[in-house]
Amino acid sequence: KRSPTPHRRDSSYTHSPHPQMFDAEHLSSTLDSFKSPTVVVATTTFLAYVISKYIQTSASPSKQENDRHKQYNCQTIPNATNPLPLLGHALSYQKDPPQFLINQTQQLQSPIFKINLAGRHMIIVASSDETLVKQVVNAKRSVLCAREAVSNVGFMYTLGEENVYRGTEFHKLVLKTYLGEHTRSDDVKMMDAQRAFEAFERAFQTEVTKLSQGSSSSWNDRIEIPDFFTFVRTCFLRQNIDILLGSSLLRHIDNDNNGYFITQFLLFQDAVEDATAKAAILPSYLSLPMALWPMKRKRAKLQYHLSSLLNLVMENNDDSNKEDETALGPWLREFQKQNTSTEKAAELILGLLFASHKNPSIGCAQSFLYLVTHSDETECEHVTREAQSILSSSKQLAHSNLEQLCPHIHRCVMETLRVTAHTIGAIRFVKQDMVLQSLTHGNFLLKEGDTIAISH
Repeated sequence: KRSPTPHRRDSSYTHSPHPQMFDAEHLSSTLDSFKSPTVVVATTTFLAYVISKYIQTSASPSKQENDRHKQYNCQTIPNATNPLPLLGHALSYQKDPPQFLINQTQQLQSPIFKINLAGRHMIIVASSDETLVKQVVNAKRSVLCAREAVSNVGFMYTLGEENVYRGTEFHKLVLKTYLGEHTRSDDVKMMDAQRAFEAFERAFQTEVTKLSQGSSSSWNDRIEIPDFFTFVRTCFLRQNIDILLGSSLLRHIDNDNNGYFITQFLLFQDAVEDATAKAAILPSYLSLPMALWPMKRKRAKLQYHLSSLLNLVMENNDDSNKEDETALGPWLREFQKQNTSTEKAAELILGLLFASHKNPSIGCAQSFLYLVTHSDETECEHVTREAQSILSSSKQLAHSNLEQLCPHIHRCVMETLRVTAHTIGAIRFVKQDMVLQSLTHGNFLLKEGDTIAISH
């Protein structure tokens, strides 16, 4: 409701019985301010720059580009249809990503095409052409580079240089050294599954206890979960810290201001997702100040806090703790072995937790919500019985027999993954010219500086 007394904006303001007259005067004074030569030049220059960039990116291939296509005996990659000025295909893609990509493939009758997401240009390869897909994913890093691609969409700022250029190799080394995924026996894999269930049970009990505190309900009574997705994310995050980094770090996190790090990490992850989405569709002169630079400052603050916790863990890692294999997880043991500084270790841990807990959390919450929303009562009863059976005896559970032990849960998870799959993935930056050869549509030239992705 409007206040009966007008709000004073300054000492000279007086209420007018004709508000529209004030608006006209205000508009007139605003227009007068644009008569300043400096404002006119700055505004005109900016508009001219934006328009010229749009014209350059929308123009037909130059003679030089045509010559390069002839040199490699390649045809031109077609542009997606019906772009909007400046926005390109951003609105059409955002409205329904899968349908947009399917329609473009059919309309252009081509397994490869270019899209423009508000200035972010990308080449899309349809997954239906397996020959092209294999060439993209199997190309050498010196030709098609995933690191450069993720760096260009902001991961250098959101997750840091260590994660972009060192993280993948470091995590592979830890998996190979301590877990031996490809050489372990089924007995060892079942033991790992049992440890995972025990860690998740501890996380579940901890979070339920927090919810029951201050409530009249006991632990065994019904507990209301106000935000199911956040509850699941927190449980998975605690489980990953427990198994991958060790119980010692988890204990220090819990003793630090009632789990401050876990709360802040969840907020950090949401901020990373938001900043990455903006950086993917905005030009750099907008995405840097609006999203990426602020995100870098948030990461530095959280990274510093985690580094202080790591210092406490390493200082208290005495001989008695060394006998406990769960005190330091495989990642902290490798950091210790390589004498990695706590600052660099903290940055790599942020990337590890970001990647390892996000997808299981989302998949678990989505599977449950799809189940209770779209399944009948009989199906829900089957899933409940399977879950109770697994929880009562999880020692025989392994990836190899998951479908056999809980077929209804398995079908629910697989169907959820199908209907929620990402539409674009496997992004690569083209570091040198490359020719893609399609068995049905001829050859296509990828030019140095292009960005290419696969449509799922």
